Amino acid sequence: INWKNSLGTLTTVLARVDTTVDYDSYSNGLKFGNDTEAYQNTLEVRLASTDENRFRWLLGGFYYLENQNAFQYNMQSTGFALLSTPDLENTSTALFADGTFSVTDSFRLSAGVRFTKEKKEQSGGYVTQTGVAAANFATFAPFGIQCFTASPTARINFAGYLMPTNFCV
Repeated sequence: INWKNSLGTLTTVLARVDTTVDYDSYSNGLKFGNDTEAYQNTLEVRLASTDENRFRWLLGGFYYLENQNAFQYNMQSTGFALLSTPDLENTSTALFADGTFSVTDSFRLSAGVRFTKEKKEQSGGYVTQTGVAAANFATFAPFGIQCFTASPTARINFAGYLMPTNFCV
């Protein structure tokens, strides 16, 4: 949005991006999954002088917020499960100014300054479980994960994959 007034032009730029990642993979014969929700918000506001004077200036501010929440899991044939929930947040604010003085029509002096403050946080954790077998798959039931046990000589054919002795989906 641009608004011209007696001081100059006021410009605002606002944006939001939402991202969802939700996939399961059996690329190595074992289940890996990633469920992520993320968003980014940005806002920039600038006030620029008119081009009619020998001294031109620009003042502005910027704000950025990114948030990401994820649930990732990796179920392995040994009965090992790694569940991670990295939650990330990134905030950035900035103020900036720029000035240009036209000494002549072909010679100008310019100077600018910017102050930025960032804050990055990560929380969440990892849960490791071993000895997962069909008898204790209830541990993963809230996540929609089911575990199976087969003998070493009789592998289970699951979705076209010959699965190892213990596996979870």
